[in-house]
Amino acid sequence: MPSRMLVDATDLDCWANRRDAQGRLPQLIRRLILATVDDISLIEFRAGEGVQLGGWDGIVEVEVGNAFVPKGLSVWEMGTNRDPKGKAEDDY
Repeated sequence: MPSRMLVDATDLDCWANRRDAQGRLPQLIRRLILATVDDISLIEFRAGEGVQLGGWDGIVEVEVGNAFVPKGLSVWEMGTNRDPKGKAEDDY
């Protein structure tokens, strides 16, 4: 039986190094949330050139969360760089 996995960790690692990944990652996250969560009150993720603006990378408010999206209001920061600790410290 063929595997249903479309991408693996190596694919994501290679994609993260591409220039367009920074602007497309928020779009991907937004689409994943919309596909897996019902009753979304608010969803905002700037993509493309919008990732250069200050503020949270994403804001989500849901009535019922799941394993990846918490119930209630949540704010999101993300990046494609290889130093997540440094990004988190810079953002904070």
